[in-house]
Amino acid sequence: MSLNRGNIMNTHKKARKDATTDQAQPHYEPTFEQIQKRAYEIYIQRGRQDGLDLEDWFQAEKELKTSGHNRSRGIGQGERLRAIRG
Repeated sequence: MSLNRGNIMNTHKKARKDATTDQAQPHYEPTFEQIQKRAYEIYIQRGRQDGLDLEDWFQAEKELKTSGHNRSRGIGQGERLRAIRG
């Protein structure tokens, strides 16, 4: 899996800049390292198929933001994992 930190960070910053924020709810922003780790886990789970690095990255980011939002509402670890895994 070939993730270039510079390209990902630029894409990540642009997406964050373009996104509208909901002021009524606390905003959770996962770190680069958290997203990178989760994206790699997704890559492994998918059978190490190359060429889907951005899809893995965006899925990881979405999952982490969702779990971070749930964390701020007091939902436990097991419930977050079930929500992510469906």
